[in-house]
Amino acid sequence: VVDVCCGTAYLYRGLLAGGTGSYVGLDFNGHFVMGARKRGVAVRLFDVLTDPIPSADYVVMCSSFYHVRSQEDRVLARLRAAARRAVIVSEPVRNLSTSLPGWAGRLAGALTNPGGGEYTARYDLDGFREFAARNGASEIAHEVEQRNAVAVFPGSGC
Repeated sequence: VVDVCCGTAYLYRGLLAGGTGSYVGLDFNGHFVMGARKRGVAVRLFDVLTDPIPSADYVVMCSSFYHVRSQEDRVLARLRAAARRAVIVSEPVRNLSTSLPGWAGRLAGALTNPGGGEYTARYDLDGFREFAARNGASEIAHEVEQRNAVAVFPGSGC
């Protein structure tokens, strides 16, 4: 598994630790990288827009795709080229930054600033479904009470 924009490496720490297979986390934020490394997780500094994405059976991006929204098709193509089996994107479609009024919404948005790149253009459910369908997602899932929607895209089979 390659976890792009892994943040605190929660996917590994909460779900994959101790399992079989390998994991590499990639993130732009040096604080996240160093924090995950201190916890013993294989994470390295990485820019999703320019750095080569390592090949893996599964390439995953959780709650970060909006950071590359203006280049979504190009970034997804790069993720798919690196994935032998599938790319899994889990993205918030209910966002505090867009649903809270005034200063509370601005604060929620500011707290998601990764230190560079985009962080204000969010997906809603219809926009995420449209993006997923346009890019050939094999599966799209969302439960009404859930904050995130998930799309699975076929990998390159490399």
